[in-house]
Amino acid sequence: MSGYSWSPTSTLLVGFAALAFVAKWATGIQGLWSIPTIGYADPILSWLSALKFLGYAREMIMEGYEKARFSPSLCIRARLHLAVLQHKPGVFKIPVMDGWLVVAAGRQEIEDISKAPDNMLSFAKGADRAFEMTYTFGREIAMNQYHANVIRGQFTRHIGVLFDEVYDEMVAAFNDIVPAEVERSWVKFKTTTALQRIVSRVSNRVFIGLPLCRDEDYMSLNIQFTTDVAVGSMVLRQFPEFLKPLVCHVLTNVPRQTRRAVGHLGPLIRERQRVIAESREERADKPKDLLQWLIEAGEETSDELLSKRVLAMNFAAIHTSSQALTQTLYYLAENPLYADILREEVGQVVANNGWTKSAIGKLHKVDSFLKEAQRMDGLTASSMARYSLKPFRFSNGVTIPAGVMVCAAARGAHYDPSNYENPELFDPWRFANLRDRAGEDRRHQLVTTCPEFLDFGHGRHACPGRFFAANEIKAILAYMVLNYDIKLEGDTKYPVHRYIGVACVPANINLLLRKRKSC
Repeated sequence: MSGYSWSPTSTLLVGFAALAFVAKWATGIQGLWSIPTIGYADPILSWLSALKFLGYAREMIMEGYEKARFSPSLCIRARLHLAVLQHKPGVFKIPVMDGWLVVAAGRQEIEDISKAPDNMLSFAKGADRAFEMTYTFGREIAMNQYHANVIRGQFTRHIGVLFDEVYDEMVAAFNDIVPAEVERSWVKFKTTTALQRIVSRVSNRVFIGLPLCRDEDYMSLNIQFTTDVAVGSMVLRQFPEFLKPLVCHVLTNVPRQTRRAVGHLGPLIRERQRVIAESREERADKPKDLLQWLIEAGEETSDELLSKRVLAMNFAAIHTSSQALTQTLYYLAENPLYADILREEVGQVVANNGWTKSAIGKLHKVDSFLKEAQRMDGLTASSMARYSLKPFRFSNGVTIPAGVMVCAAARGAHYDPSNYENPELFDPWRFANLRDRAGEDRRHQLVTTCPEFLDFGHGRHACPGRFFAANEIKAILAYMVLNYDIKLEGDTKYPVHRYIGVACVPANINLLLRKRKSC
């Protein structure tokens, strides 16, 4: 990098980051020596492994999973994959830039995490550490996640009532975002970019309502905020705690984006609060959306805090749902014959039930297609992030000290041949066929969590918004196969996705869409 000169501030910050890493290594390694390491375990070389993890987390987690779960001496090489003959559950550790990550590999160890009390393995502290929520969202959101109860309660109970809004906004969004030429010819559809806008509009229709859900600046804010938090949290993790407030304001866009959100949501929040204060009795025409229920919960009253709650909801919804749809559409476009099977199911169900939540629940093949795409690719290579507040003992006898990040090896579980037959192969009807077995219907739904499928986490802290998210993405996929022909552009094949840390970042390629003549 000739010609580049380090400023004194940059040199000082990098020096602090290096010292912080050594300090975290020295304190964090205590009590972890007996746990196998993927990468290097000593202070200098482990820093190189931590750097490697930023780009090769998926591979390192898979390496650890195979070593922790299976005895290599008892494996034989089959034609398509490694056939596993001996089960050997365990855990392993990986050096990361802010300390050590202990990863559970095995059904029982994953169950151990899911059942651990919060005063031992903390979900809130795990989320705070993973996304630096104290700085990216604020201490109030990090420590008091009452919005999760609102989502589990009123929001989830009203999904059926809200579905008309979801469908109306979905149709309007496709009409606005897909070029009009789609009626007569193939048009380019920039997959991730377009789906983020569609998901933003559909989600915010039931988060904050019309007309703000369609505002271009508000929509771009929510999409960009997801990236800003992801990048900002990665930057923040490199620095010691006392520097993070300064780093957040100097090196991230989060404070500016928060002010921008308050500018959009503040007037709406104050008007809702005014109506509530002046109403002597329950109003039949009051809004039914997430913002209203957050206000009525009474936990917060300020524009800034309520705006941050809505930003947090968008952070969870837009990125995850658009990514799941992106990966699913790539599989569909690569295998156009699958669309005919999905189209037949959607056509029959909608003809009998209309576009309703009940109809979406009957789309078993659509549900299976989405779930299999998530099993194959998914949102992240790990899941169920927790932070140990006290020493914790796994069922296999391994004990970790307080002050350690813990997670489950989602990628390993999804590709484990003892969990799935031919796990390397994309089988779109895998879960639909499993649901046909007696008593197996609920177990293999997209929203059902288990140690073998961890896209939504598992246990009492599984994603509370997964019921809405599943209905939303199933409705969008069903609408697309019914209304459009979809294919890859030119000689394009299913793209290779990148990983930044444990997070999967789907390739953003063009698909080609054409309006179906029978629609």
